[in-house]
Amino acid sequence: MGEGMCWQEIKDISSAIQSFFVSGGVIVGGVWAYWLFYKQRQKYPRANLFHEISHKILPNDKILLQLQVKIENVGNVMISLTRCDIRVQKIVPLDDQVAQSIKGSDESLYIGENTRLDYEIHWPLIKDIVRECKDGLCEIEPNESDQFCYDFVLEPGIERVSVYTYFINKSVKKENELGWSLTTIYDFLPGGQNAK
Repeated sequence: MGEGMCWQEIKDISSAIQSFFVSGGVIVGGVWAYWLFYKQRQKYPRANLFHEISHKILPNDKILLQLQVKIENVGNVMISLTRCDIRVQKIVPLDDQVAQSIKGSDESLYIGENTRLDYEIHWPLIKDIVRECKDGLCEIEPNESDQFCYDFVLEPGIERVSVYTYFINKSVKKENELGWSLTTIYDFLPGGQNAK
């Protein structure tokens, strides 16, 4: 009987040790999940944007500019886009006002509002579109991508443009919106260098 009691005590101690390690594992797992989700900001969506731009000359010598924006979800949560803002701005031929400002190194030439740390020339606007997306129609799952296409008809004679895109995600931050932007300079002339 004493020997049976000894085995029972060993079992109880073993069970207690096992419970301790299981509880410790749960706590460590919870701390690790907290660290990943909050401290490393994995609760926020992350995306990479890519521009693919091409053009064709239309029969009336106008220019068809085709923009394809690829968005890759490289985060761990779904991206749910609500709006995009697309701007096409003329660089060459230079606008008279821009040419004068460049010649005189005029600081008013640069965009100063809503640009965070950006320091860009305020090129003349050719086209500006804002598109809204209804809930659930512009969602991108983690490790997947989607492509959005835009056509612009431009006047003849334009040689170089700046194409800016800004995609806004459904609000996950209370203090401000979360979005992704990309600017690409595109040349229309044959043999022109297209910077992406």
